[in-house]
Amino acid sequence: EPKKQEFLFQLKSGTQSKSYSLAYEETEAANVNFELLSSVGADGKKDELVISKDNLPTHLKPGVDVTVIDSVNSGVGREKREFYTSVLEPILNELDIKHTLLKTTSALSITNFAKSLDLSKDHTVVLLSGDTSVVEFINGLPTDANVSTKPNINLVLIPLGTGNALVSSSGITSEANAVQKMFSNEKAELPLYEADFPSESFAVHLENAPPIGKLLFTIVLSWGSHAQMVYHAESPELKGLGIERFKIAAYKIFQQKLEYNCDIIIVDENGKEEKMSHSTTHNYSSILAVPRLEKKYHISPDSKISKSELHILDFGDLPKDEFMGLLTVSYTHLRAHET
Repeated sequence: EPKKQEFLFQLKSGTQSKSYSLAYEETEAANVNFELLSSVGADGKKDELVISKDNLPTHLKPGVDVTVIDSVNSGVGREKREFYTSVLEPILNELDIKHTLLKTTSALSITNFAKSLDLSKDHTVVLLSGDTSVVEFINGLPTDANVSTKPNINLVLIPLGTGNALVSSSGITSEANAVQKMFSNEKAELPLYEADFPSESFAVHLENAPPIGKLLFTIVLSWGSHAQMVYHAESPELKGLGIERFKIAAYKIFQQKLEYNCDIIIVDENGKEEKMSHSTTHNYSSILAVPRLEKKYHISPDSKISKSELHILDFGDLPKDEFMGLLTVSYTHLRAHET
């Protein structure tokens, strides 16, 4: 079966032009075996993206430090999803865009890279990864009070993870579409939110890690069964199973009695406190900044990344069948119960 092709852009050099496309094989889990195709001449589409060395977007112009980070363990089937060597490197070299490649070697690679950034310069970081890498990056960024001017830090996301919530919620439909966005001037602010954790909290996936006091997030903050599901899905025996791992983890959780009890208190801008509900049972509580947690999982329709606002999705003490029904209804694009 021939590979599927998606047009990327037209590249102009003087009077010459080339059209570039991305070819790949479709599988149920992910697109694989990427290949960059080029042909002499324009494609002929009126709305096609045209780029050249002279009209690069500001985040790729000379003077901006460009780093490509390949999170080698993100997503599934990465042995068939080599993207940098097959696609990105030839394009960057053709455009004379100087850059550095970083391949992750541990769970701390991206955080440590972010900590090392020189804040006197502008940076563009291209993440070949999923959502976890974004959280690792923003939480590693230094806060240097001695820097007089804030640098521009640009994130470019090529979706090679499992859920790819941030990319899907931004309206990016594929790896090819993400490459197009990378070479366009389209940008959007990424609102960040801060969570304070009780003393002695720690990251369960990091050995000998210091306690966590504050954590920045930009996608979702969870409590209860959703947090447990993600925790189990990150286990070594499930991590390589893609989206399917979340279903297996959910089944495991629902074999036991759900008992997640706490008070959820909303504090308004004047400092007034009010309980979100009279019940202390919150078996599923997620604070969402995005509408989609997966491409087909439209969990919070009113959420928009461009708005600095959070939405709470909360289920109390429900029968398991009803609970599971509410969690799966978002795959059919119906509106889930949202506060």
